[in-house]
Amino acid sequence: MEIHSAWGTFEWLMQDCFALGHRVGVVANSDGHKGRPGASYPGASEFGAYGGLTCFLLDQLERDDLFDCLKNRRHYATTGARIHIDLSVTADTGVAHFAVDPVVQANLPVAVDRLIMGDIGCTASKAVDLKFSVHAPAPILQVDVLKGPDLVQTVRNPAPIKDSSRIRILWRGAMVKGRGARADWTGKAVFRDAKILKTAEINAWNPDRRLQQDGAEIHWSSVTAGNFGAFDVWLAEGPDATVAIETNHGSVELALREATAVPAVFALGGLYLELHVMRLPEVLDQGTLSAMITVPLAEGRDDPIWIRVTTEDGFQAWTSPIYFVDHG
Repeated sequence: MEIHSAWGTFEWLMQDCFALGHRVGVVANSDGHKGRPGASYPGASEFGAYGGLTCFLLDQLERDDLFDCLKNRRHYATTGARIHIDLSVTADTGVAHFAVDPVVQANLPVAVDRLIMGDIGCTASKAVDLKFSVHAPAPILQVDVLKGPDLVQTVRNPAPIKDSSRIRILWRGAMVKGRGARADWTGKAVFRDAKILKTAEINAWNPDRRLQQDGAEIHWSSVTAGNFGAFDVWLAEGPDATVAIETNHGSVELALREATAVPAVFALGGLYLELHVMRLPEVLDQGTLSAMITVPLAEGRDDPIWIRVTTEDGFQAWTSPIYFVDHG
């Protein structure tokens, strides 16, 4: 299932797959029509995203290994960054692996030490331990642990945000599913009782749509189709500092003392059209993040367990899920 390309990010397709009971692997591609796989910049075209990449987990670079990898969903997708991900699951009572999807062909599961991305398995436990290790070329902002469409837990970069002067304003989403997904954004952020020290653009791929500062105001123009654009601003804040954000899709206002590492999210309609305001650590320098998370399982249905990675510079990655099936 293609989750990202130069056309945007289509995480909603995974949710549709889960609802239909499909067991899919995640890929990303460029589809930028420019003949530059791995270096697909949208430029001044209608595309609003950098082309994606798929990482295949292979024992060796041979044709048969590649097709086995695809068949077993042992691959993951990124929005273009070379991010390395290791993902596995264990359980107190052990885990077992189905060599063939039991919906397609009846077969007995075989006990294994662990399950990795793409596997279909089962366990007698009511919860499993998910272990991940992520290495990225830029500092990692956060890793979201997901079960189907639902967020289980967010593991954030441990850098402190206390006394940080760095605020991120983020906009994301699409208009509809399909060809008409593209959302055009024009926005203005006005900071009161605060002085702008510096700014940095995130996912600003179109050179004709750049950030502009005018005193205490920041103006932008952007395109999203499920993906996101953003900017970071470093401020000298007074005690009553606020930000008022006006866009063509809606407006919000927030006291900056309320900005934390957990984003304030404002829904604006469409297909997950949203504004986010959050406070980030002053400096991020950790490109590696690992954790073990306990994930409860449901009874009587699939539990697809997967992760989503976001880096400081705006790239993302998604693993193919590990599918736990109810096996009585």
